[in-house]
Amino acid sequence: NKLCENNSGQLNSVLEHFHIIDAQCQSSLDALQQNPRLTSSKIVEQFIKELNELENKNNNMTTSTMFTKPSEV
Repeated sequence: NKLCENNSGQLNSVLEHFHIIDAQCQSSLDALQQNPRLTSSKIVEQFIKELNELENKNNNMTTSTMFTKPSEV
């Protein structure tokens, strides 16, 4: 039962990371729709930069969570 709770907590952490990425994508898409005069290359460049930074941050957090030794049951 304790193992299930631990797995559930890790799953919730991963889902939270996906929600953060989804929100970042949506806000960038909203900005693009509201500013059609901006060059798409600049927006795409900024969008990719933000996603890469977020992905690197999430990879570091997920890796540290995934490779922690589970407690003895």
